[in-house]
Amino acid sequence: MKEKVLLFTDRTGQQSLQNDIELIRDQANNLIHQFEAYQEWQRIKTVEDWIDLVTDPVNLFDEVLLRNVNFSAVGGKLPNPETVATIFNIDRKSFIEKTQKAISLSEFQKHEHYLIFQDKRFVINEAVINEAMTKFNIYIESEVQQKYYDHWKNLCDALNEHSKLGYVGPVTLGQLGQACGFRFVPDLGKLFLDDQKIQSEISKIQ
Repeated sequence: MKEKVLLFTDRTGQQSLQNDIELIRDQANNLIHQFEAYQEWQRIKTVEDWIDLVTDPVNLFDEVLLRNVNFSAVGGKLPNPETVATIFNIDRKSFIEKTQKAISLSEFQKHEHYLIFQDKRFVINEAVINEAMTKFNIYIESEVQQKYYDHWKNLCDALNEHSKLGYVGPVTLGQLGQACGFRFVPDLGKLFLDDQKIQSEISKIQ
């Protein structure tokens, strides 16, 4: 075939991927927000900062806390982060509770290539996700598949035209469509190809 003919686009798959990416973006940005809201010393300015945070939020929080409060180590021992947080009226317990439900490094890495760290927050890389969406397009790949598709499309069109000319009513058209494997939309009084069914059948043809 000279050019690929688009048969079917898996919109459900596209939307599922879009939702997954947006969820990861929101969870990542929420973790950054929580970290910066509970302490005033450190901001997430680079991807390296982010990796440190998502790898172990509580550990980074405690490191920042101990590094920035005016406490001296006694006998080579560092103060208890929980005690230090209490003294400085920092709600460390609340931060820990929220980060227990936060995104993990492994979850982030599944979709990180769809995201860009920009202006201290994550945004979707539109070019990458647009390219990924094309993978949900199913194409007719052979002359045999094209003939199979044309057969079903022509039959569907013929039945709709038959009804349009008044030879069969909506009820009969719906029955014929069901028998042939088409989708009948009562509000439109018209048959449509079941793209997923046709795609499934065509994919079996070499």
